[in-house]
Amino acid sequence: MAKSRIIKDLAADECGLDKSLNRLYLIASSLKDTKLVEWTKNELNGYGDNENNLPAYRILKARLVGEYTMIGGGKIWTYSGHDLPTVYFTPEQLQQFRTVKLGSSIVALINCLQNKESICSPIEPTLYPLFEAGTTISISGARKEMSTVQIQNIVQTVKTRVLDSLIFLENKFGCLDNLDIDVDKYEEEDINSIHEKCAQIVYNGCSFNDFTKAKMKNSNVGSGNTLNRQTNVEVNPTVSVNSTKKSLWSRILDKLFKRKNTTE
Repeated sequence: MAKSRIIKDLAADECGLDKSLNRLYLIASSLKDTKLVEWTKNELNGYGDNENNLPAYRILKARLVGEYTMIGGGKIWTYSGHDLPTVYFTPEQLQQFRTVKLGSSIVALINCLQNKESICSPIEPTLYPLFEAGTTISISGARKEMSTVQIQNIVQTVKTRVLDSLIFLENKFGCLDNLDIDVDKYEEEDINSIHEKCAQIVYNGCSFNDFTKAKMKNSNVGSGNTLNRQTNVEVNPTVSVNSTKKSLWSRILDKLFKRKNTTE
């Protein structure tokens, strides 16, 4: 069970995700883990110009909706918040058009959830003819819309990765509540390995259980997680094979031929 208060508070929703990210940022700074520092800062402040480096969980498939009128059956029909037609889009073009990189800060996303708001990205009016082609519609407004479910998935993913990072670091260094780790006490190769594994957790979604719970050099943290007893088993690689022994099928055939010769 977790020993650190910061882990228990986040798991029990007694501490906001933004506060937990700030705490992880301080720990990452003491570890001199540049990738983990960058990830926490981007989640707290938004990705801004770093949107090309967005983690996969922030790349969404949006719904294309809009307001438009359509002529049909001698009448003019009006639609609002309705799916846009995509008659002349190829599947590849549609996939590309619907892809949205959502770089908003975690606080902004949480506020959208609390207000039960979706997130929209406007579609330029110069692109309306792409949707109107081959139809009788006339678009007055269009946008890419991300649902609250998609936003919730991002928030939950960030929470899980913060928890996995903290659990992993606690396993290596012990209780994290002082938010400071003296890396000079540990071997450089161990610290570099931890940096790499933390990056895999936050960017690729690896969990604490994906890594071997190895005890660090010059550290008494994690005792009980290592294998204390070993059993050595010697295996003789020499295998003898009786090449003269016939297969079952060969013996059956021999008997059949022998019986045939006897009856003749």
